[in-house]
This record gives sequence, structure tokens and C-alpha cells, in this order.
Amino acid sequence: MYNWRGGRNLEEFAKSFFNHQRLLPFLSDYIIFWEESGETKKIVLGFHQIRAVEKLVERVAEGKKKHGLIWHTQGSGKSLSMIVAAHKLRNLPALENPTLLVVVDRTELEEQMDRNLKNYGFPNVEVARTREHLQELLARDFRGLIVTTIQKFDRMPERINERSNVIVFVDEAHRTQEGELGVYMRASLPNAFYFGFTGTPVDMTKIGRGTFLTFGRDDAPHGYLDKYSITDSLHDGTTVPIHYTLAPSEFLVPKEILEQEFFKLVEEEAITSVEDLDKKVLDRALKLRNLLKSKDRVEKVATFVARHFQENVEKLGFKAFLVGVDREACALLKEALDKHLPPEYSQVVFTPGHNDEDFLRQFHLQEREEKEIKKNFLKASEQPKIIIVTSKLLTGFDAPILYAMYLDKPMNDHALLQAIARVNRPLAGKEASNPKSAGLIVDFVGVFEKLERALRFDSANIEGAVIDLEKVKESFVKLLEKGEKYLELVGKQIDDKAVERIVDYFADRGNRKEFLVFYRELEQKYEIIAPDPWLRPYLEHYFLFSGIYKVLRAHFGPKIPQELLRKTIQLIREKAGVAGLERTLPLYPIDERTIKLIHEDSSPERVKIIKVHRSIQILIEEEGKKEPFLLLFRERLEKILEEFENRQSTTKETLKKFEQVILEINEAREEKKKLELDGEQFAMYWVLGDSDQDKNRRKETASALAQLFNQYADWLENPEVSRELRRRTFANLYSVTGNTEGALTKMNQIFQLESEIHPVK
Repeated sequence: MYNWRGGRNLEEFAKSFFNHQRLLPFLSDYIIFWEESGETKKIVLGFHQIRAVEKLVERVAEGKKKHGLIWHTQGSGKSLSMIVAAHKLRNLPALENPTLLVVVDRTELEEQMDRNLKNYGFPNVEVARTREHLQELLARDFRGLIVTTIQKFDRMPERINERSNVIVFVDEAHRTQEGELGVYMRASLPNAFYFGFTGTPVDMTKIGRGTFLTFGRDDAPHGYLDKYSITDSLHDGTTVPIHYTLAPSEFLVPKEILEQEFFKLVEEEAITSVEDLDKKVLDRALKLRNLLKSKDRVEKVATFVARHFQENVEKLGFKAFLVGVDREACALLKEALDKHLPPEYSQVVFTPGHNDEDFLRQFHLQEREEKEIKKNFLKASEQPKIIIVTSKLLTGFDAPILYAMYLDKPMNDHALLQAIARVNRPLAGKEASNPKSAGLIVDFVGVFEKLERALRFDSANIEGAVIDLEKVKESFVKLLEKGEKYLELVGKQIDDKAVERIVDYFADRGNRKEFLVFYRELEQKYEIIAPDPWLRPYLEHYFLFSGIYKVLRAHFGPKIPQELLRKTIQLIREKAGVAGLERTLPLYPIDERTIKLIHEDSSPERVKIIKVHRSIQILIEEEGKKEPFLLLFRERLEKILEEFENRQSTTKETLKKFEQVILEINEAREEKKKLELDGEQFAMYWVLGDSDQDKNRRKETASALAQLFNQYADWLENPEVSRELRRRTFANLYSVTGNTEGALTKMNQIFQLESEIHPVK
């Protein structure tokens, strides 16, 4: 579903979205055709992306303010916002063919941005290969887009390009911009516009305040040009919440060691990245690293990870990261993990060192090998299922299929939030065999014991994004208590009477909607918690709630399209012998006895309505191909039920309408026998019923139309054939109806019918 946030109600949303000043730019600028791996994808920018792009372009066009901070949370599409803004600026006549720079701080982000620009189809892009190449591009007044790392500005000559139509986009703006590299960049491009993009909260740490000063000076008092918070992204579904849990206490680092060798050192430094953390803190924390890499502990961690992955992650169709404290830890964890899982399940990915010993060299990867691993990791059906890392891939690698992160490395603030945000991408499209409602962090170190110390940000900026799994368990229990009223419908098991009570109660759409919201929330929490033994006392009640849901799916199917989630399905399979879960109300046979059976049925009238609706619906689904005229009743059937649910018809009126449908079905069957027409011909004959009272002429017309569709059998695939068939069908129908409107109505009915009888394969 596309979330447009331009109003408080449907009228305001519609007026906001379809305003012609907004709609035309939306169609031309914000619907993207993305070429990737030989496939073309259509991407529609979110409301927050469009808003940020328009603010940024407006600021440059006005030319008065030269800075801006775009603070959009991790996973909300900053890269695409940057590319679209750059494209709009390149095409802005007033800028007179500008130069744009996208500045990143690591090689893999440079490669990723270059790849994204190619996927977008951005024209005239240069990737600065070296410091000298960047200097040459700026000195010769290159007009287009330059992708570069900040490191290539080192010792850049002052005022190398003094044009004012230079626009610089700095990715991950909370890193590297306050040191000497940022000074060299600004001195070399003194009149440029500077826009910082960041995905992490930046207002409570030393480095954060500096980021506001660097990029937010023109936007006091807030300090940002546009903000899209974690809360906003959760509301829109652009990210999912992250649940965390501590591993058993035997794994956790003793508090005194964690305090002395991590938190105390961290407080002395401004940490903005995993690399900073490694160089400034963990390289000095020898005692801590040796503890984390002790043989006995590594073996225990690997054993736990293997079991937890198989029970909690693999069964859901998802994948995982295992984060070691350093490169040696990654290698040790891989060796230990291979004792419990097939070797192909996991791969180590780290940056190779020239002086590495043989133990580490065995895990060195060629560039193409690493690319292949990352590509395969994105696919549910491919290996590896677990990637073991220490710093590489913890930023800039988007893998929606990544659900769990086993964290065996102390981290905090920006580095921690960036790393754990790898698991907050929602899963969509072909790989979404199971909905991803959250990501999971299993903390083997203990940094999450005090969340406010691990993530020193304003609580409003991370609220709802990082949640203790113990709180999920608490809310699961509260939900079970809230749902006790539904169990009164069931008793201890779902028997025939219970099914009838369920159907009667949930024939009311409001009751049904309320239960579905309740059950979806309960089920998602169960999927996160299971198979934790903690669930044992609650399984029977949860099983009964799932049984109610199964009854609803059986009787109100199309209105409840989503199947049960995987762990719930597994629970139900294990309890296959328990009565009730596949139990449904008996169907009425649709024939001349049906109406009498309905009248004799002692069930409540609302239950009769659901039974007769389902009986006709199943008849249409099962017999519609053999007797296509039945398909003509489908829309009417759903309309009758909708009017009942909207309280536009009473139960008695609704039953009478269904009885009329049954009478007509029986009448049609009798007439078909007399006329000796095949199924398709009779369906067309039935469509023409109120247009021509002469049955022989109707029969001839139906046969002629069936012949036409047989003659133009490929009409669904071939537009020219379709046009000719429509022309000839209309001519036939006009001779019967005598007016254009009637002929068009009948033609649309027939074409709809034929597309259902012979769908495109």
C-alpha cells in the first residue's frame, strides 16, 4: 500500500494528491523505473522523500541559504532521495548546467552509489578514481555528477572551483565532516551548496551537535531542513521495529570488564562508525577481546547460534548476521559454527590484510566472490544463510531478508544503531514468503542491559524502534487476557456448535474486523517469541484463537486473504489430531431442494446467510469452468452479502435475495438442458436474456459470438486482434439490443466472462 501523508481524511488526501500542480511532477519525477540485474522495477517515492527533494531543490533555486540537513532514518531511501534531487537540479534551467557531487566516506558506499546511479539511468556520471582524478574533474570545470569519497579531498587546493552552481551531497553527514577532510572540501569549493544526509539521530551526542552546526545552521531552531523519524518510518511501514534479547547470562561479559574496557573508553571518544569503534576503542580493549575469543566461549556461542537459527530464523525463511569482535573472532566463529551447521550455511566477509597469517587468509575473498555472496544472501533459496562479519556490511548493505543479528561485539550510539538497522528493512516482493514484522538482535555481550547507555539519543527519536523482547512477552500475555471474550464462543474445543456460534458472532463485520486486528497482533508476537519454552502455559489458548481464525478463513475467505504465519502453521500441524480446526458448517446443495432446506434449518438467520453464501460461492468456484453461466452470479452474490454487512438489507431480505439467486440458477440449468447449447454458448445466451425475448434469435446470436471468440482465440495477448473482435462483437450485439449503451454493457459482460473462462496462461 502506498502511504500518502498529505491530509487528515480521504477528501484532504485526494485533494492533496490529485492537485494538478503536484500530480504532474509526481508522474514525471517521482515514479522511477529501476534497471537491476536485467529486470525493470517501478519504484514510487514516498511522501517523505518527495517532501525532502522539493525542499532541497527550492532552497538551491532561491540561492539564499547554502546548507541543509536531511535527517531521514535508516532504511527510508536516502540514496534514492539524493539521486532524484540531483536529477531535478541537473535539469533546472536557472542553474545553468551545474556540477553535483555525492560524497561518501568508504569505498563500498562509493561503489553502491555508482551502481544505484546506473540503475536509475543518471546521465553524465564520473566516479573519482583517485585524489588526482577528482582534482582534475573540479579544475577543468566538469559539468555533471561526481561520486567520490571524502578521503580524496585530502590536500585539495583551495578555491579549485569557485562557481556557485556546485551542489554537494554528503552521505552519512554525521561522520568525517568536522575533521580536516571536511575543511579541505569546503575550502576547495567555497561557494558551493552543502546538503548533509544522515540516517541516525544526531542531537544528543558530541558529534551530533557538531552535525547540526555544520549543516543545520540555516534552519534554526530545529537544525534540519527535513526530518523523517524512526517513528514516522514505522508508521509508514518503510522499516520494521527491532526486538532485542540478551543471550543467557553465561555468555555475557562481566560488568566490570565491559565498564572498564568499553564504556569508559567510549565516553572519551566521538564514535560515529564501526571503523571508529574498532580503531579508537576495541583495538585498545585487549582483555575484552581475548575474553570474547576464548575457545570455550566461542564454542558455546556457535552452539547457541546454530540451534537458535534453526528454530527461530530458518523456519521463517529468513537469514542472519553473526558479528564478531574482530576478524580473528569471525574466523574462529566460522570454524565452530561448521561443527553444527553445513559449511555452506555460513560465509565470513571481512577486509583482508596484507600481513594476515594463513588462518585468516583462508577467508580472504576476491571482489567477485564477495559480490556473489552478497547477491546470493538476498535470495531465500540461495546459500549462505548466515554471514559472519565484524565491520564490513554493517553499514550500507540493505538485505530485507536479514532478520536476526547475533551480536558478539560491544557497540554503542551511531555505530550500534547503524549496525542493528540492517535488520529493520521490511521484506516485500517475490522473496516475501513469510511477512517480516520485526528484526531481532540477540546480544551476547550485554550492551543492551541498559538501553539508554547503549543508545544515547533523545528517546523520542528511537521510541518504538528498539524493543526489549521481554516487553513483547508481557504484551502477548495482555493480549491473551484481552481476547478472553472470544474464547467464550468456543469453550474447550471447536465443535459443530462452537463453529456455529463463531460464524453467528462474526457475521457482524465490526466484530470480525476487531478480532482480525487482535489476532494479527497476537500472531506476530507469537512468531517472534516461539519456540521459547516460556510459551508453554499459553499454547492451548493461542491454539484456540488460531482455530477461530481458521473458521473465519473457511467461511469469510476472500475477506480474510492472509494465511497463517509459519510457526503458527507448525503448531497446528503438531496438534493435527485436535478436533475443530478444519471443521466448517455444512453446505446446502444448490438444487430444487435448497430453499426448503434453508427454511427447515434451525440455525440462526445470520448463520444461514453465511452458509448459503458459501454454498453458492463454492458451487461457482468448482463448477464455473464447466458451467460458465454460474460466473455471471459472482458479482451479484458478493453485492448481496455486502449490503447485508453494511446493514442496507435485513437478514430476511438478504435470505430472500439469495433464494432468488438459487431459483435463477435452477432455472438456467433447466433451460440449458432444453436448448442443448455447450457451456460457453449458454453463458452468452444467458447474458442476452433481458435484451431479446426471442429465444431462437438469442440462441443464434450466442452461437455466433462463441464462434467469434473461438476464431479470435488470442485476443487477450494481441491488441489488434482484440480490437477487431470487439468491433465484430459490438456489431452483433447492437443488432440485438438496438442501442449503443445496451450493446456496450453486454459486450463488457461477455468480455469479462471470456477472460475468466480462458485466462492468459
